[in-house]
Amino acid sequence: MQELIMDFSRLEETTLQRRSVSSSSNAKNAECIFPHVGKQIYLEVFTAGADHRGVKLSTEQEAHLIECNYCSSCFPIWKLKEAGLIPTAERIVSQARSGQTEILRKSVGDFEVYFEQSNKDPDMGILVKTNGKGDLLLAEEADIQRFSEMI
Repeated sequence: MQELIMDFSRLEETTLQRRSVSSSSNAKNAECIFPHVGKQIYLEVFTAGADHRGVKLSTEQEAHLIECNYCSSCFPIWKLKEAGLIPTAERIVSQARSGQTEILRKSVGDFEVYFEQSNKDPDMGILVKTNGKGDLLLAEEADIQRFSEMI
């Protein structure tokens, strides 16, 4: 909770600094605009994965992911927001590939899409999308309609 409490004047000043840096050539090159914040994010993501817990970012770190093209490409927001779903998504993919029929599966171009229905509400569940190599691209709670509409 303490991470969320910020001095708003400092946040505004930092945001203005980021905007001026974002419009500079640094953002166009593949470089982090604020490496010290990028490093903090990397360490949090790595530690959260090692500890099997969700990622906890400060408001400043979340703002950095929005502003910095380099870091946003390295750490897609879905992986950070839904880090708690990654083990579930990996299990869903593994079970579907082993032939378990309760996991819905379909190919969409070069992608595989999976859906595991919730026990509480069969219209809801976990939607997972992977690329041809099996890398997770998406893991989120969704309704069956979203799975059906993916083409």
